[in-house]
Amino acid sequence: PTPIFFESDLRSMHPKPNPALEVQDEILLHFGTAPGVLLVEVTADNDTDLVYRIHEITTYLSTSQLKAVGVKEVLGLGSLLPDERTLEPKTIPETDVDQVVADFKQAVRNSPFAPETFDGYISYLQTLLNPSNSPTIADLNQYPELADRFLPTNQTGDLSQSLLVVLVDRILEKRDERDLIITSIQDAIDEVPGATLTGVSVLGYESELLVRRDLLVLVLFAAVAVGIFLLFMFRRIDDLFLLLIPVGFGLTFVLMTMSLTNTGFNLINLLAIPLLIGIGVDDGIFLMSIDRVRRNQKSNKSAETYAASCHAITMTTLTTSLAIGALAFTSVPAIAALGWMTAIGVFGCLIATIGLLLPILLLRESRSQT
Repeated sequence: PTPIFFESDLRSMHPKPNPALEVQDEILLHFGTAPGVLLVEVTADNDTDLVYRIHEITTYLSTSQLKAVGVKEVLGLGSLLPDERTLEPKTIPETDVDQVVADFKQAVRNSPFAPETFDGYISYLQTLLNPSNSPTIADLNQYPELADRFLPTNQTGDLSQSLLVVLVDRILEKRDERDLIITSIQDAIDEVPGATLTGVSVLGYESELLVRRDLLVLVLFAAVAVGIFLLFMFRRIDDLFLLLIPVGFGLTFVLMTMSLTNTGFNLINLLAIPLLIGIGVDDGIFLMSIDRVRRNQKSNKSAETYAASCHAITMTTLTTSLAIGALAFTSVPAIAALGWMTAIGVFGCLIATIGLLLPILLLRESRSQT
């Protein structure tokens, strides 16, 4: 048996077989491309601060420590626009730039090539030799194919928002690798104002944290709510403990089966726990209600009454198990686990109802008659 754990392979949420995921693994194996993408939303007060902040974040995400955990490349405005704070002052006089351009034009005129074909290069040469003419966001907006990748398309005036694309060389469907990368990036940009890590993988990470943190609280809340309701209806603490025998056994049965089959919890099959709490008490309620009616009426036909009731309980429990258990044949492992876990839990409740609760009730009846 193995301890109960949370499933580390998030691919259990995807259908199997899955050619798309298999091809992704092959591409990663043979080509070494980045299979995972994370996004960093960056906000600032104006264009200039936005570029500065993006360069700052890019520096934080390009350290050897982050590369070691899987960050492969960071793409954004920092890849297209320079950080003017680090630019060296202009060292070439304007007259020298003009002379270089004039000499180049003269050389072209003396060559067999058509001079007009070099007009674009001459413009580039003037920009190259003049560091003060560094490109800005306004220049980038002239190229929508590039700008739309990192800048919002519906914003006017000073731009205050942009995206950084973080490529990672790890499979984000693996929980351990995903969590390490996400927490490392979050720690690196934590002190940078206006930087927020996001993306589908980050949303999944945050959702899992909430579920894992609140699972025990929710299960206890469900158990307490059911217990209070049953205590209100039956008004006897001993009857309440008897009612909870089937659901307690059913939950234990499920956990033992998960341990023996090395099955972990995921965001889907976690639903089996509150479902069993709600469904598992049904069999006990039936028997306890029959026991209460028999005691109130002082009936001596307990054997016939329990026999008919156990037959009905068995039939309804088995039909419930079969209906929910049909989910076990789906191609999505997480949903399949929900199906067989719930079916096994409901069947375990039936075993406890017939094998434990019923003998206890019969024993209590025989003692009350002596």
